[in-house]
Amino acid sequence: STLSAGSHRAVPLACIGGALGACARFFLSTKLNPKRPKFPIGTFLCNVLGSLSYISVYVSLRLRTSDLYVILRVIFSEGMKHVI
Repeated sequence: STLSAGSHRAVPLACIGGALGACARFFLSTKLNPKRPKFPIGTFLCNVLGSLSYISVYVSLRLRTSDLYVILRVIFSEGMKHVI
């Protein structure tokens, strides 16, 4: 098999995240992009929020914690080097 040992959990998460991200991007793009035609603010905002969500899920799974303070501390400090 080409999938790694832990990927059986990652595939459904990727599918759910991709579907939610596509819907969020469509919604934010149709609502916010027309307000600023020179910059796609809705798409940008969705990408930033999606990246933070992905990192949060990754850190929480990697550290096996749901403590938001710990997750945010790891993301926004040098603690990320200990996760990777």
